[in-house]
Amino acid sequence: MFIGDYVRVDLNHSDLIEIEDGVHIAGDCRLLCHKKELAEYKQGMTYGMMPYKYGKIHLCKNCAIGTGCIVMPGVTVGEGAVVGAGAMVTKDIPAWTLALGCPAKVVKEFPKDDPKYVSKKSQ
Repeated sequence: MFIGDYVRVDLNHSDLIEIEDGVHIAGDCRLLCHKKELAEYKQGMTYGMMPYKYGKIHLCKNCAIGTGCIVMPGVTVGEGAVVGAGAMVTKDIPAWTLALGCPAKVVKEFPKDDPKYVSKKSQ
């Protein structure tokens, strides 16, 4: 596992974060397990009085989170998935895909591995 400089996790809800082996989290990322619930928010209401919604973050084996990403509550990043720098992850990212943007969207599916490039550690 690698966690870069200035990575911030939701310390008050760190029990909602699961990080598996081989995960790479680049610097300046945020893992947030709570957000304001705005489904009932209307004009004239006070934002600060809106309740929070909580959700688990699951970073699966060997996934990578690029520099400056924000991972929102309720998200799973699948095994071997790569999230590009600066992305905001609001929905699950399937295994072995590349997701970019804000909000993050899958732009590529990685092909099956070539045995000559598989390290013994990742097996």
